[in-house]
Amino acid sequence: MQENASSMKILRRLLLTAVVLCAAGQDAFSQRPADWRWSDLGSHCVLSVWNLSSLPPAEKDAGRIAQAIIWLDVDVMALIGAPSQEWTQELAAGLEEFGFKGRTLQPPPDSGAERILLVVRKRVNALTPELLPDPPEGTPKPAAVVVRMRIDQFDFRLLIFDLERGNQRENRTSRRRQARFLNKQMAALLKGREQDLLVGGSLNGSKRESLRPFLSANSHVRVLSQGDSEAESTDLLALSQGAEAQLLKGSYYVLDARSDIALIQAPTPGGFRHRPLLAAFRILRDDD
Repeated sequence: MQENASSMKILRRLLLTAVVLCAAGQDAFSQRPADWRWSDLGSHCVLSVWNLSSLPPAEKDAGRIAQAIIWLDVDVMALIGAPSQEWTQELAAGLEEFGFKGRTLQPPPDSGAERILLVVRKRVNALTPELLPDPPEGTPKPAAVVVRMRIDQFDFRLLIFDLERGNQRENRTSRRRQARFLNKQMAALLKGREQDLLVGGSLNGSKRESLRPFLSANSHVRVLSQGDSEAESTDLLALSQGAEAQLLKGSYYVLDARSDIALIQAPTPGGFRHRPLLAAFRILRDDD
């Protein structure tokens, strides 16, 4: 029975890889090393960031999202845009129904970050999410949490954020200030012994506008992947220099929007439908 369950996990991973590679083309395939294996389940973990904010109600159904999380087979899923506490409870019930072994982590209500939800497997040792300190006067506090995690030998901090929404000039100004504030917080988090920092979030602006603070010479992280370049809400997944050694190179990508098995649909006139960002990390050793 255990051997059959392991085979099913390997099959799901291989199916996911095939879907993404076929959609992405030969360029994505050429980035993967010859010894790359999704089926090497015991030596790495998979992290995903998924912005649910612009999904229509039918696709934001908690049962459908639970099914997608099970299919993706990730160790840590950071969801941005959780609609309510009731929805979170429905998601947890759906995950349990599908046999998911793990738990959900969420900041307290009225914290300003309650729309961020973390789903973690049983093997993930995760502490309670911490809120960031207040930013300087004139900078609206971004919705953001930091969580200390450990999976086997790999211990790290995970920073998840959601910048201010809106297309007005004041919204864009607020986002730039929030991004600079987050960059300073990253520097503060990396001052100690722990040098592994993983970052995921929604920039809620155009790619050119929002990514600049994260791509500058002063940035403390490297952006691995981001959402569609034409989207008004750009999502990203990034990591610190210290976490580079843990990254399974070639494993990061944006799930293909044409994959109906992943319950994600293509962009619509009503707005871009965000897709999960994924990356895999080695867990059997940690240099720091």
